[in-house]
Amino acid sequence: MTHPWLFAIGVLVEGLSIAVFAVPDFVPGLRRFVRWLGPRARRAENRARRLLRLPGHPKVVYAQAGVAVAAGMSAKVRVSVSEGATPDEKIAYLLRREQAAQDFADRLSERVESLSTKLDTDVEALRVEFRDHVGAELRFADEEGRTRRQIGAFLLVVGVVCQAVASLL
Repeated sequence: MTHPWLFAIGVLVEGLSIAVFAVPDFVPGLRRFVRWLGPRARRAENRARRLLRLPGHPKVVYAQAGVAVAAGMSAKVRVSVSEGATPDEKIAYLLRREQAAQDFADRLSERVESLSTKLDTDVEALRVEFRDHVGAELRFADEEGRTRRQIGAFLLVVGVVCQAVASLL
């Protein structure tokens, strides 16, 4: 005498074990696919609604009011030596301008150097943080996957045993 309920339970438990094994691996891809498909499906639906002369679905955009204030000021001044200046005054003016240009170049060089140093330290900090984050995520995924595989294997064995017992009875 066979027991059909054991066959049914075996099939259900085996299906559950397959779901436990496979579905979590496909979920991230499924989520990406649904995000990709959403706007395209909405456009196709709106086209079909236009053909049927039905109103389309409105696209709702949530926004919050805000105020942005930007204040800035810049000015350009052109300074030159007067027309009637003596050659010594012109040379002194040019020397002052050259010294000001050198001071500006030095300040700019120091700023670039400090930004470069800061960038190097920030990149190294981000590299360390990213490496730690990826390591933690991989450890978590491995632990979660191990538990999932163990549960799935147990359910598969239970399903096979139920079907074997059902065929023997």
